[in-house]
Amino acid sequence: MADKSAPAAAESQRQGSLIPRLRVSRPTMSRVDQAVTDYVLGNPEEVIPAAVADLATRCGVSVGSVVGFCQRLGFKGFSDFKIALAREVAESGLPTDRRSTSDLENVVEFHRLALAETMTLNPAETVDAVVDAILDAGRIEFYAVGVAHPVAAIASAGLTLIGFRANAAPDAHMQLVTASQLGPKDVAIGISPTGRVPETIRSLEVAKSQGATTVCITNSLGSPVANTSDIQLLATPADMDTFTTPLPSLVTHMALVDTIFVSLIRKARPQTAAYQQRANEYIQQWL
Repeated sequence: MADKSAPAAAESQRQGSLIPRLRVSRPTMSRVDQAVTDYVLGNPEEVIPAAVADLATRCGVSVGSVVGFCQRLGFKGFSDFKIALAREVAESGLPTDRRSTSDLENVVEFHRLALAETMTLNPAETVDAVVDAILDAGRIEFYAVGVAHPVAAIASAGLTLIGFRANAAPDAHMQLVTASQLGPKDVAIGISPTGRVPETIRSLEVAKSQGATTVCITNSLGSPVANTSDIQLLATPADMDTFTTPLPSLVTHMALVDTIFVSLIRKARPQTAAYQQRANEYIQQWL
């Protein structure tokens, strides 16, 4: 079974991705911290030169709340927070206004930024931990409902194609059944943009109680789905105000699934290539 503490070291590397980390942490923050986060994400270039009292006034919170916000993110205080924010804004080259008159350009830019942020949130060590767990697994079960389930179905189909015993039951009750049948050599992967879907949470809890390694793909750090998972893969739309549904998450979630798929093929090429070749030969007979 995979080392379930492996992602712990990688978690510290996520700390450098301040803006993406604020996005995925926001849903589980207090209202005060959400107010500060919203202002920082919406006005990063105004925050950098601001005094702590000025930011507190703009956010409608106390100075102590701003300092506490910075400390909860792992900084000594507001000054360290501003240095990290300034560095990240400079490195990203984010302009103050990215809007275009073309809807297509806006959507493509939205997804480009979301994919870039998702990449910074997931160190190679975290992805490797997921891949190693799958390589050692006797069985891989995906758990998702609603618009997240197509990602689970595609992921399951991809793993099956290269020789892994993978499944994504479409019914929430059957997902609980499959979770109850897992064991210490198996892997359960929950997919939920909000991280708060009861059916997915429960399936992961049951799988975990049976000793399976639990993995999640979510946009919400600190959510119940994330907290139930041994390994967390984080995704983020670049601007949560652009869309009002979880549909944008499908792009970043699929990017993470594709990364797992490519890594599995690279690490187990002889076996996966043989399964792919055999499947293609039979499929070609029907074309």
